[in-house]
Amino acid sequence: MILKLSNLLDYILYQINKPQVLLSEEIYHIKDYITLEKMRFNDTLEVKLNTNTISTDFQIAPMLLIPFVENSFKHGNLINGILKIDIDIQTKQNSLEFRISNTCLQNQNESKGIGLKNIKKTIGNVISKTI
Repeated sequence: MILKLSNLLDYILYQINKPQVLLSEEIYHIKDYITLEKMRFNDTLEVKLNTNTISTDFQIAPMLLIPFVENSFKHGNLINGILKIDIDIQTKQNSLEFRISNTCLQNQNESKGIGLKNIKKTIGNVISKTI
């Protein structure tokens, strides 16, 4: 557990300043995060992560996908004693397709956090650097 936390902390502190990282590196850290959550949830967590169709040289902004994964745990609900999270990551030519879903209760109040604002800021920075 300490090694996984250390890897995530290193990624957050030192890789975030890079303009881009390999998608495979982001996925590696997503897997570490999922492993940590499995320790916390014990037998009440079911995660499916599909990364079969990703390009080995595809690059993204660091920490682009991890906030969505974190939010799926934070805002998910146990239904019949299980929190289910499905993550699908694919690359097609020059595009990234990312889908994530979790079990949640109907009519949940939406809270106003900073996660989506940070994602929009990151995407805006990447677009402005590539134009």
